[in-house]
Amino acid sequence: MANNNENISINVEINASGQQQLNQYKGAFDDLRNSITSLSNPIAKLDGDIAKLSESINDMNSKNNSIGDSIIKVGNSYQELGKTYQVVKSAMSALKAGAISLEAALTGGLTIIIAFLPEIINFVGSIFKGKDAVSAMTNNLKNMNEAMKAANSSVLAIPPIASNNSY
Repeated sequence: MANNNENISINVEINASGQQQLNQYKGAFDDLRNSITSLSNPIAKLDGDIAKLSESINDMNSKNNSIGDSIIKVGNSYQELGKTYQVVKSAMSALKAGAISLEAALTGGLTIIIAFLPEIINFVGSIFKGKDAVSAMTNNLKNMNEAMKAANSSVLAIPPIASNNSY
């Protein structure tokens, strides 16, 4: 191996055809260098396009995550709606059962009223007759009370009889 600090000198004589050949080689190497340099342009463009594609994929991924979250929220809302439906359904069933019970009670009540209607009429009539009887009795007692007062006042007006108690 050669030492880097050593200088090598070469004496070369180049004729006209050799110079022409060197110029052709130089032109070919310049063209090769330009071609290699121009090869990096599509790679740089591809790199920029890949970066844009990565951003687009990341945006799409975040939107997909957002859509996934929305789907989960819709699913949860649907489950809550199902629970609410079950509650409403059970409430309606209870209301229906209550209406059937009320219907049975009213039907039974009407049946009892219709069956015992003559006795009910007699009972209510006797209450009113009893009220009339109580009113008549009250008037009779008032009259008797006034007669008793009048009798008491006439008995008190008679002078006492002197008594001979000689036995």
